[in-house]
Amino acid sequence: MTKKIKLVFNKDPAKIHLPDGSDLYSASDYCLDPLEENISKNGIITPIIVRTDEKGQYELVCGKKRLICARLLRMKSVPCIKLNCTSRQAAILRLSESLSVKGENCFETADSMQNLINEHNMSTAKIAESLGISENAVKEKLKLLDFPFELRQKAADNLSVSQMLSLMLLPNNKISAAMDEIIHNGLNDKQTKEYIASFFSAEKKAPVRKAAISDLKLFSNSIEKLLYTIQNAGYETDFSMTDEERYIDFRIKVKKRGEMLDPVS
Repeated sequence: MTKKIKLVFNKDPAKIHLPDGSDLYSASDYCLDPLEENISKNGIITPIIVRTDEKGQYELVCGKKRLICARLLRMKSVPCIKLNCTSRQAAILRLSESLSVKGENCFETADSMQNLINEHNMSTAKIAESLGISENAVKEKLKLLDFPFELRQKAADNLSVSQMLSLMLLPNNKISAAMDEIIHNGLNDKQTKEYIASFFSAEKKAPVRKAAISDLKLFSNSIEKLLYTIQNAGYETDFSMTDEERYIDFRIKVKKRGEMLDPVS
């Protein structure tokens, strides 16, 4: 991708607008305190990259966190580099930057990938090629878009992508409690997978089988047949059935061998 750049110039941060869709994630979605403190002491060392959009206005390409901090600090100007690129090229550059930053917001990355698919008609394979990552990594990020929105910030602050994907195997109504348990116990990726697997192993345990007696008369007949078989083998038996208030009492007595009668001929 060929790019033409302009030398560094200063620009009022208030006059640099964010690309469409970026307002989904505000200053509260990032841990900006260390960066804001650094900028307040040393200024912005790495220039913000901008481009001129279709309306002739300056649009942010890379450096969103620096731009947000500049606005929070009410800075009059920030160093910028103007890049001549299309909106698609800018979207890829923004995404590439977010992937290279430690502590990236994986949900924002997933939204950016989805934007490339929806707005720029890019396949997951093409996105992967443009970013220099595997297509499987792209697909994993996109799966995060189904993570409950109200739990995203907490998940992004405390869990890895692998842990989030494991949590998504659970029904939505169980994710919050399971996530709290994982965070509270400081589980790693492997332990999280084992913890989630335990939910399903418990459900798959075979229930204890209980004899279902729907017809007591049929059951009594079966006992009588059994007694008849024992008696034919030469054993003396005694059988009684008493109908109590809460149950039916079946009693079978078979004489021991020493008391056995002569076999029936």
